[in-house]
Amino acid sequence: LELHTLPIIAMMDVIDTHLGGMFQLLQGRSAETSGGLMVILPADSAEAFIKDFKELDGHDAWVIGSVKDGEGSKSARIVDDVKVVSV
Repeated sequence: LELHTLPIIAMMDVIDTHLGGMFQLLQGRSAETSGGLMVILPADSAEAFIKDFKELDGHDAWVIGSVKDGEGSKSARIVDDVKVVSV
């Protein structure tokens, strides 16, 4: 799993930076990454899911990454130029 987007509670990335990165937000190691629910589905279904989710629940959803062929690996990584979405 390769993550290119991190939804993070508003201003927590700024606070983390001012505290020297002690929360490790951009490493995905903190509860302040607003990732309470992750849904994995085919890429060609993502936009319709996001639209339906917004219409039904009123909340935003994002494509945050993609599944990569890891030759049996069960790991995830965050790309170096990760996009932070303030929520």
